Amino acid sequence: GLIYATILNLQPTPLYIMSSMAAVMAATNKTLLTSIALVSETMGPSYIIPTVISASVSYFLTGNRSFYRSQLESKSNKHEK
Repeated sequence: GLIYATILNLQPTPLYIMSSMAAVMAATNKTLLTSIALVSETMGPSYIIPTVISASVSYFLTGNRSFYRSQLESKSNKHEK
């Protein structure tokens, strides 16, 4: 987020940092609320609405894909039972 905001000269920079942090975490870990809570606790609640939007979009766009293979296996086992 910082690199993106710096290259394109976008302001406010913390908005892009917080949004990208939450989006990457939500997409890779498949933890929507945890990513929002962690980012707001770390950076403060100043841009919570854009953070929620970016995390939600990335979470739902990635679908069933996850960074962790074991997470996907445990989810599929729960649905089969």
